[in-house]
Amino acid sequence: MADSTTTASTQAPAGGAGFPPFKTDTFPSQIFWLTVTFAFLFVVLWRVAGPRLNGVITRRRGAINSDIAAAKTAADEEAASAMAAAHARIKTTQEQARGHVLKAAEEAAIAIVARLTGETVSSADAAAAVREQ
Repeated sequence: MADSTTTASTQAPAGGAGFPPFKTDTFPSQIFWLTVTFAFLFVVLWRVAGPRLNGVITRRRGAINSDIAAAKTAADEEAASAMAAAHARIKTTQEQARGHVLKAAEEAAIAIVARLTGETVSSADAAAAVREQ
């Protein structure tokens, strides 16, 4: 039997083997293909992808602007109806307050007349006197 000896080494074998992008004798072809690839991708983006992206962006911008305009019109209408409702509530509250003030004035007139003259005045007479003033 023959004795075989195996040796292991971490050295690169001689003869030009190595990492191809770092080989200086292939730099010109690498630069050529890099330029060709870049030019191809640039033309594709410029002629195909660019117009498509621009079209999508333009459509989206138009949709957004129309939605904003519609929302603004709706908001204006909603604000106007809310203002009308608020004015109606204010008017109702003012009328109720006016009624309470008149009632208090009538009661005060009856009490003042009773205290000053000792006579009793009817609610109708007191209401008439308050409304005259």
